[in-house]
Amino acid sequence: MRLINDRTLYSMFKSTRFYRKNHKKIRFFLLFLAVVSVLLYVFHINSLDHIMKKRCLADENDEDACGWVRAKRECTIGSSRGCFNFGVIYLNGQGVEENHKKAVRFFKMSCDGGYMKACNNLGYMYEYGEGVEQNREKALEYYTVACDGEDIKGCYNLQVLSGRKR
Repeated sequence: MRLINDRTLYSMFKSTRFYRKNHKKIRFFLLFLAVVSVLLYVFHINSLDHIMKKRCLADENDEDACGWVRAKRECTIGSSRGCFNFGVIYLNGQGVEENHKKAVRFFKMSCDGGYMKACNNLGYMYEYGEGVEQNREKALEYYTVACDGEDIKGCYNLQVLSGRKR
């Protein structure tokens, strides 16, 4: 009985018509796959996600890194509170560069998921133009949503902005 090893498989593959007709294309494709793999690895190593995970693993008391990792994981699985926490991290620049546009994006996801503190924060950001264009009507809209959801700060901000009690 004859054993089949890698060399035998390669010689069998090389002898096929397909390889003879397309060997340049196959070699180019394999080279392309190798380059793409290396680039993906390099981008992964330098990604914020990878850096934060390494920081958290190295020092479990690093609240910025570990909080970022937890919030990202929770937001990824659809937790409104996790998206809210992720927005707060970007709003305050905890372990990352302060980015109000990203904070608004995560607050919107959280508010759409029914987390009223996020709706209040969105109202505030629209009221003062942080990360978005200043828009009093949108601020009122988000404060109203927060107040209807029984968020006390949302009701207070709605009262202050609109001048009426609720």
